[in-house]
Amino acid sequence: MAGLLEIVFENVKQNAVLPLMETVITNAASVISAECSEVFSIWNDGELKLDAIGAALDFNGAVSVLINVRSLKFIGVSVNSALIRILKYEGDFDLDISFDEDDDGLADVDVVGAFFAFSKEVAKKFEFGNCYFGIEPASDESTRFFTNDVLGPLK
Repeated sequence: MAGLLEIVFENVKQNAVLPLMETVITNAASVISAECSEVFSIWNDGELKLDAIGAALDFNGAVSVLINVRSLKFIGVSVNSALIRILKYEGDFDLDISFDEDDDGLADVDVVGAFFAFSKEVAKKFEFGNCYFGIEPASDESTRFFTNDVLGPLK
């Protein structure tokens, strides 16, 4: 069984969460499904409901939003299937994207270089605390390909 790779945008400002999510999703061919850990109907009749996601982010408590997408494009890379996750906990917001390390779209491409460039592009537009990319769980610093502007420790 193949492992997962994930890119994490940590401590995203609340007013930047939806625009960041929309930026990521606009690079996908389609949204397959979405669900929320609370009662918000973020997926209705095959459509993602941004107003319901906004309400979920305003919810007084922890919440998670999961969005499944197909053909998600990054700089020079197209991932066939990815999960976008928004987490709200203790007033903080994270957005992460995870996908299978054996995804066909990753063959013969510089995945680390592409995600490093993508993270720098996103950092120009949105305010967040940290960005890192690695083997899931990328929160483990020893499994990272980069953290912010620093490559490693994995190559």
